[in-house]
Amino acid sequence: MPEDPKAAIDADQAWLAVVAIVNSIVSLFYYLRVLAPAILDPAAPDTVAPRRATDSLSGALAVAALATAALGVAAQPVLELADSATMLMR
Repeated sequence: MPEDPKAAIDADQAWLAVVAIVNSIVSLFYYLRVLAPAILDPAAPDTVAPRRATDSLSGALAVAALATAALGVAAQPVLELADSATMLMR
């Protein structure tokens, strides 16, 4: 769907906004067919209980989470490094 559906209407393309809304509603049907059973159905009685994460897995997840947060907060140095790398390729 467009960022602002009113923009399509203002551009005399109301039909495009209607098509986008209808497509969004149709896609919800397909998404909910997959998600609804996963959320609403009870677990099977023979389902195995999840195992506890190992220390190495917990450590890897912690490092990944910290790296994601750090890059999300301070992305500028990484973006400048990538920009300078692309300038070297020109």
